[in-house]
Formats: sequence, C-alpha cells, structure tokens
Amino acid sequence: GYLAVSIAERIFREGGDESLVTLAKTANERISAEMSRRGIDVSDKVNRWCTTVSVVRIRDKEFEWAQIGDSSIVVICKDSSFKKLPNYSWDAETLTLWKKSASRGIKSISQLSEMEAQVKKVRRQANITYGYLNGDPKAVSFLKHGTESLENVAHILLFTDGFELPQENPSADGAEALVKHSNILQNVRMF
Repeated sequence: GYLAVSIAERIFREGGDESLVTLAKTANERISAEMSRRGIDVSDKVNRWCTTVSVVRIRDKEFEWAQIGDSSIVVICKDSSFKKLPNYSWDAETLTLWKKSASRGIKSISQLSEMEAQVKKVRRQANITYGYLNGDPKAVSFLKHGTESLENVAHILLFTDGFELPQENPSADGAEALVKHSNILQNVRMF
C-alpha cells in the first residue's frame, strides 16, 4: 500500500493542470508499471499494490474532485449543513464480523482467524464491485469525479482509507459522525 500511495501522491502533486481524472489514470498506470518492474505477481489481486484516493483542486469559484475507493470527501457549508460526495463502502461485512467477534470475547483482530480470509475476499473484488488504484485498467471505470461550487463552502474534509468512526451499526453511513467529531462545527445537519 505504501508504494501505491507514494506513486499516486507524487503524480497528483506534480500533475500541473492535467485533470484529476487524467492524473488518476496516470497514477494507476505507474502503479502497474512499477509492480511489473519489480516482478510482482498480479494474477492474484491480493498481491497488488493498491490505494484509495480522495483529492480536490481548488479554483476561483469551484473545486474539482476525484475519488476512488472508500476514502470520503465531505463538504461543510457555512450554514452548518454538509454533504458527502459519492464513494464506495465495502467494509460493512468485515466490520460486522469484527463486531460479532467482540461479543465472543475476542479483543484483537489478530485473534480472529476468519478476518484474513474476509480481507482477501474483499480485496479480490477490487475493480469488480468497487474501485482501487491497483494497476488494473478497470480501476478508472470506478473513479468518481466532478466539479462543485465553492459558494457557501466553509470546509472540505478529506478522509482517507475509508476512515469511519466506530458505530453501533457497521453498515450505517458514518458521515455525520465524521463531521461532528472533526471539531469543526458543533451543530451539523444533512442536506
């Protein structure tokens, strides 16, 4: 993961005026090339280097955004409302398994033998049911992107790698909890 993140970060940082979609494609291609150069067996997706991405580029009156994976972009408005830009969430099954293990007295994920199989199962669905930058050309079809107005925007929060605060229901959208616990605003409501 570290190498994929490093490649993507460098591409986006040095990308100049290229669109974020073009930069995501370039990052994905570079990840593929680097894995090939190092002799990584990519026939099993578990071996692929991968990263999620949430990135914005601020312009005068708008911002361009791109997102792949379960990283979140949350726009907080001056009136305390917010909206979460579209993303994928594939962790509900894994988090539910983790929650059930806690009720059985298992205190560490490393003690849960089913967890490794679950993580591999999810990883093998990359660029089939959700997207990752992992060198697979199919990844770009999962890229979500757009342009939003900066009018009335107070903050743009980027949460990487699917960060969600623990909650009672692992399947619930955690955007409201993310915003409330960011300590940026006290009173938040959905759009």
